[in-house]
Amino acid sequence: MPQDFTDCVKRGGRVVTQILKGNKYKKVCYDKSGKRYEGETRTKKKAKSFKKPTQIEQSRALVIDLRKLKEHFDENFRNK
Repeated sequence: MPQDFTDCVKRGGRVVTQILKGNKYKKVCYDKSGKRYEGETRTKKKAKSFKKPTQIEQSRALVIDLRKLKEHFDENFRNK
């Protein structure tokens, strides 16, 4: 970031995000006297895609958990 922008932020200036065309943006700092200091122009990053587990994967995980639970109870009640 430019030094004057960084100094404005350190002095308590108000920072605003300015949206630009082409998936770009830049931060702008306004100091207490109203003077404007622009930061670097940046490009927005793509959001990471989150793979949602399918119903089959959830069912398989549930079956495994139920088998473990059954084994646990079978071992504990056989010993008593």
